[in-house]
Amino acid sequence: MSFRCMLPYINLLGQSEFIVDSAQAFIDDCRGTSNVVEKKTFLSGIFPLEDFRPFNGKVFYVTNHETRLDVTPMHNAAMRGRMDVVALLLMLKAHNVNDDHQEASALSLALYSRNLDVAELLLDGGAQPSCGFLFNALHAAAKRGLKDQIKLFVNHYRVDVDTQDKDGATPVAYALQLPEDQARETIRLLFELGAKPEREVGKYAWTYSALAKAMGRRKLAVELATGALETTEEASDDGSSCTMPF
Repeated sequence: MSFRCMLPYINLLGQSEFIVDSAQAFIDDCRGTSNVVEKKTFLSGIFPLEDFRPFNGKVFYVTNHETRLDVTPMHNAAMRGRMDVVALLLMLKAHNVNDDHQEASALSLALYSRNLDVAELLLDGGAQPSCGFLFNALHAAAKRGLKDQIKLFVNHYRVDVDTQDKDGATPVAYALQLPEDQARETIRLLFELGAKPEREVGKYAWTYSALAKAMGRRKLAVELATGALETTEEASDDGSSCTMPF
């Protein structure tokens, strides 16, 4: 029940005191419960290599429709775009946004959910893009084709452009999940930033070309196999030239 609903039943001389005491109790509750963890089901696959299966030396693409992750109230607020709640939890320092033990960071889930304002707020609050032991913010940015954020994380925050998730998938593997034209642009950017085109990913050492071919993207597979998306120009690694893109 909101304060507004209860005020008519409070003595007129005690309304301000009631509001202050209730607000303090709420803040105390936030501090005491902000690290509650529960499993959240995402109705789409997050981890790209879970969509591929080996068979007789070939790669088959079978879309995974569900992912479950541990989330706290901060994660929940970030992926739902609840700016005020995220700001409150940051102000209270009620949750460590860079906890080494979290499966994914609130920043990663904000980007995954395309809540860029929340992502900016989390970065301002000290969130590190490399945090999260299942996948991190660079993976999330690549999965959503967020090119400005990709450049920011690699150039300014020095996140390894070939950083691996729990299965050994790199940001390039995440970018393959985008619509083909957007995937091509995002992968080209990652190569410009230093990603290794010849890299093999996962325990089966799949090439990017093999993954694209399994997805039915034959033109993209050929481009990846022949180096057509590579560039001879080195992307600038000057972090000072990278402005906040949000």
